[in-house]
Amino acid sequence: MTRVIGSVPNLVNGVSQQPDTLKLPSQARAVVNGYTSVVSGLSKRLPTLHRGRVSAGALGNIYTHWINRDSAERYVVVISNGDLKVFDLAGNEKTVAFPNGKAYLNNANPLHGFAAVTVSDFTFIANKAVTVLAGTTKTALLEEQAVFWFRAGNYTTKYIATIDGANATFLTCRNNDTLQSTYVATDHIAERLWQGNDGAGSLAAYTGMTGGLNALSGATYTKSRSDNYIAIKRNSGVFSSIDFTDGYGDVNTRLIYRSVKTVADLPPKCVNSMRLKVLAKEGASVGDYWVQFATKDGTSFGEGGWKECPAPDMVLGTNPATMPHQLVRESDGTFTFKQAAWKPRDVGDDDSNPLPSFIGEKIKDVYFNRNRLGFLAGENVILSEAGEYFSFTRATVTTTLDTDFIDVSVAHVKASTLSAAIPVKRNLVLFSDQTQFVLGSPATLTASTVSVTPVTEYENVSTARPIANGRFVYFVSEAGATASVREFYVADDSEAQSTSSVELTAHVPSYIPSGVFLLEPSTTVDMIATLSSAAPDTIFVYKYFWQGNDRVQNAWTKWQFGDGVVVRSVKFFQSSLYLLVQRASGTFIESIELSEKATDTHLPFIVRLDRRITEAQCTSVAYSAGTGLTTWTLPFVEAGAVQVVVRAPSADPAGTSIPHTRPSSTTVSAFGDYTSTPVFIGKVYTLRYTFSDFVVRRPSSGGGEVVVKDGRVQVKTLRVTFDNTAQFAVEVEPAFREVSRTLYTGHTLGDGAAILGSPVVDSGDVLVMVMSKNDQVRIDLVNDSYLPSTFISAEWTAEFTPKSKSI
Repeated sequence: MTRVIGSVPNLVNGVSQQPDTLKLPSQARAVVNGYTSVVSGLSKRLPTLHRGRVSAGALGNIYTHWINRDSAERYVVVISNGDLKVFDLAGNEKTVAFPNGKAYLNNANPLHGFAAVTVSDFTFIANKAVTVLAGTTKTALLEEQAVFWFRAGNYTTKYIATIDGANATFLTCRNNDTLQSTYVATDHIAERLWQGNDGAGSLAAYTGMTGGLNALSGATYTKSRSDNYIAIKRNSGVFSSIDFTDGYGDVNTRLIYRSVKTVADLPPKCVNSMRLKVLAKEGASVGDYWVQFATKDGTSFGEGGWKECPAPDMVLGTNPATMPHQLVRESDGTFTFKQAAWKPRDVGDDDSNPLPSFIGEKIKDVYFNRNRLGFLAGENVILSEAGEYFSFTRATVTTTLDTDFIDVSVAHVKASTLSAAIPVKRNLVLFSDQTQFVLGSPATLTASTVSVTPVTEYENVSTARPIANGRFVYFVSEAGATASVREFYVADDSEAQSTSSVELTAHVPSYIPSGVFLLEPSTTVDMIATLSSAAPDTIFVYKYFWQGNDRVQNAWTKWQFGDGVVVRSVKFFQSSLYLLVQRASGTFIESIELSEKATDTHLPFIVRLDRRITEAQCTSVAYSAGTGLTTWTLPFVEAGAVQVVVRAPSADPAGTSIPHTRPSSTTVSAFGDYTSTPVFIGKVYTLRYTFSDFVVRRPSSGGGEVVVKDGRVQVKTLRVTFDNTAQFAVEVEPAFREVSRTLYTGHTLGDGAAILGSPVVDSGDVLVMVMSKNDQVRIDLVNDSYLPSTFISAEWTAEFTPKSKSI
């Protein structure tokens, strides 16, 4: 028999479900309502503070999105099937206008049925159940019109205009005739074809249509002439034939009709709003494109310029009723939920500028990356034009711009319907059910430089959106009734380290139940909060700490809020965690302030009471001289036990608990006049830390330690070291025997500084007798008071009896 001493160097590495022989000494069997910090140790988690009520009843299946406009203005958006509400963090409902109605909000499963992202005062909300449809608005049909452009005049040259089988011909004069310069001017040639023969005799000759082009029927044609141009428009139908030639190899004339071969063929004067196709040159990188003329002064014909335009009879864009809608924070503090003004196609055609690939698909995620708004639909990643969040079309088809929108599909041997896109560093990490991809670009993200590469093959639960946290992305996989969380690292091109994924729950494989629907990260407090519908009253907390490239903390614990409580959503704002909590009397906003060194005013600690309120938050505080009772009326229904704690010096010392009764679920009464006493009121919750079995370890020849399994370990004592602690208990439960409880209160007999009823916060250690076999005893650290406790380490002694002796 040998006396051995073992230690638990710290209590901050959370829970491990490994066999006790494989656990680290700092890993526990269970940690409930504890906060693990490599700086201060294991403490009782900080309380939830009541902020306000958002609903008198249960909200049921909802989707939530939190808006962080600035430090003074934050909101939670609550979407149910067919409705949307916005609340500030005090629970006040904001006015929301619905100019286009609420039809887009219809979704039978809102929790998993929506995606949202906020950019400045605009929150884009996508309904994953709605198929995006093309719009019905089209560009106008191409008008049947032509322009005869007289570019030059030559002697003894025929100019022939043909319309619907009829010709108008003008033969210019010989070069030795009188007035020859006048009769070869382009405007005169145009005038002759316009008016017909002018009786000039041998100088020139007109034949063909009687009265010239101007004599065409006004019922069939609209016509005009300006200088050396003649414009003819067919009012209905199409030209059966139309042509314009000259006897000089057609270099003196141009027929402007439907299309031109080059930009040089476009006239400087034309009909206002006339559209033409510019044909592509063989082998050119730019295809056909359309242009439209605009006169300088808006007149029907004149000088002006040509600008790219969309093709005739072409669907301009999407049906906005089926596209993601926007929630806009207005200047007066109200909100408007409405259809967005998505930019239509204003250049090109279905070949050169096709509609984005999300047409005919359901949008599964909406995100923001590199100054572009993005959607996921099917196997495609679609990003808006840079800086133009409402534009998913090309600005020009005559060249490729770096700012052009991006529409690219993932290429993989597996079917890869994308469910989430997470921006991290310079990349965009894409998730399908079985594969992770990285969308990146070597420099500026453009349609010509973008690439999508499959990097890892892990299953991903699409109902729990992955999250970015610092340099990592976290996502969830499920197997049967349990869930696991993986950490995904994307390496930069400059790094030697490659893209990798690590399972953070490998040592707690059945700790988190399936049904995970939310991961919420914080780089401020190095923490991730996880919610599962299978454990509605619980937040699964992952606490980590990096020291250089080494992770020195990898701790899973859970925070529980009691039966009947449903945590609907959580959100970190710096070091504050806000909760949307459903309780028996309604749905509330509460918060946990996670500053490790904070204290309540007038107290050296923070009072640990959930749903904590002050007397100022009570509906009323009244004293009855007849009964001698002070009654606090709570702003909510709370049927469970509460405590009343003095929060500032008064007739009672700060930190003192006031004895009270509960006349009803909304009132608390105490004997005496406490109407002028500052108090906290709230629910007590319990911290419980269960030690793993203590095992004997010895140094290994290969380095480190190994567990000595061959022998009996009879644990004698346990010494717990604590700091900034006012109260806790150590419970020892040997197998088949009753629990023994050792209570520490900080009060020492004979201590003149101690005041009866007033808490004492101190540091030190407590020795507890165990007297049990190591694998047949349960040892818990318990704090079920409103007072603080922080545990630093533990040391145990035992008698070790080996079964055999080495030789």
